[in-house]
Amino acid sequence: MLLLTAKMLALANAGEWDAMSSVEAEFRACVEQLKTIVPSDNLSAEQLQYKKQMLQQILADDAQIRHLMMPEMTRLGDLLGYLRQRQNVNHAYGY
Repeated sequence: MLLLTAKMLALANAGEWDAMSSVEAEFRACVEQLKTIVPSDNLSAEQLQYKKQMLQQILADDAQIRHLMMPEMTRLGDLLGYLRQRQNVNHAYGY
């Protein structure tokens, strides 16, 4: 999962939104698979620390991805608004 979030972040930085979406699908599949794993209470202190660091990095990458996505989401929202307005005008004039 850590590798996938790093890849998604690199793609987001490059503005490769379609490719990022594909990797996001892989990430979601990993999350679903992770839900089926029975947690182990047998982790050493070192293993727990490593797990914590990985989760912190995943969350940090996710926050950066969301930050990078905001302008794109705004642009897409504006485009959808324009298309709806155009559709309403076309409908009003019988096109």
